Amino acid sequence: MSEYQYYEFRAVDKTLNELQMKELRSISTRAKITPTYFTNTYHFGSFKGNAETFMEKYFDAFCYVANWGSHEFMVRLPARLIDRSVLEFYCCCSNLSYKERGDNCIIEFSSDIEPNGEFEDGESWLPSLLQIRSDLFNGDYRSLYLGWLSSIQAEEPSLCKLEPIVPAGLSELTDALDSLADFLRIDRNLVEVAAKASLDMVPGEANLQSWLRSLAATERESMLEKFIEGNDPHLRGAILRQIRADQKQSQSNPRRTVGELLQKSKVVSETKRRMAEEHHRLEKERKEMELAAARASYLDDVEARQDQVWQQIEILIEMKSAAEYDRAVVLLTDLRDLFLRSARNEDFRRRARGLRERHSRKPSFVKRMDQKGL
Repeated sequence: MSEYQYYEFRAVDKTLNELQMKELRSISTRAKITPTYFTNTYHFGSFKGNAETFMEKYFDAFCYVANWGSHEFMVRLPARLIDRSVLEFYCCCSNLSYKERGDNCIIEFSSDIEPNGEFEDGESWLPSLLQIRSDLFNGDYRSLYLGWLSSIQAEEPSLCKLEPIVPAGLSELTDALDSLADFLRIDRNLVEVAAKASLDMVPGEANLQSWLRSLAATERESMLEKFIEGNDPHLRGAILRQIRADQKQSQSNPRRTVGELLQKSKVVSETKRRMAEEHHRLEKERKEMELAAARASYLDDVEARQDQVWQQIEILIEMKSAAEYDRAVVLLTDLRDLFLRSARNEDFRRRARGLRERHSRKPSFVKRMDQKGL
């Protein structure tokens, strides 16, 4: 298998200027570069830049896929828009990390799993993951919990270590979160077990109205003015984060250990495996019963015209061709099954011996009878 590496960077909040694009072009002559993205595919050689430097200076999102199983996804957002204590809470394992670079924070999700041999195209991943960045702006930290799950699945750190708080809405993943779970190759049984401690997603429409009514009039007016001015592209996210902070729900269940999560995931996996096996067994039995019923109905028809079938066999044999011999043997097999069903096996053997004797000089036909045990 030839080498395959795919790099894609995206500028979201602000497009690249001419000088920045020239700087990028000086690093790579083969990459596709526009004011909003940088992409390159390598089948030999490697990326001459540095992904973290690119993120720090130029871009808001990054995706990397290699055919030896490496997956990386980064997002850059203003550090003021995310609580550092939240990042420290979730980014405690190797597959999920963050770095502060100036006024920005770069969050990295990664996964290294041996590939199964199938080719993987990296181009579809970043578009499906971009919404994660907006979710983090809005105070939705489900992606961080998924990154933590990916880490414990890959490394199984201290089994006594407690999980972080399970964010609300983990049982109902968005398309972007679903893609992230796939990108990180997280066992869906592990996600299912983790989600049992997750409450419903907030805020809903009723919660939003209640929160707005709880604000002082001056605060509502200030918020409205900022919306009308439209100078802050992150205002919506700031408001959603504030709503979630004000209405934050406590976790419904005690925090579980890594060992508990992994063990429960194995139990769920084993239960589903047994259910799948049982379903397969029942489905096989159903199909076998259908085939048996169809075969019985067919043999009823053969029984009603068995004399004609014997005659048809004689005609086919006299045609002396391989195809007709094959058809004759199929009909003989039908007759054998019919006689067996009615406990007249000896009658069939007698007629089959007579048939063999009459056509003993047709070795090709006789050989076919032998192969079918006729």
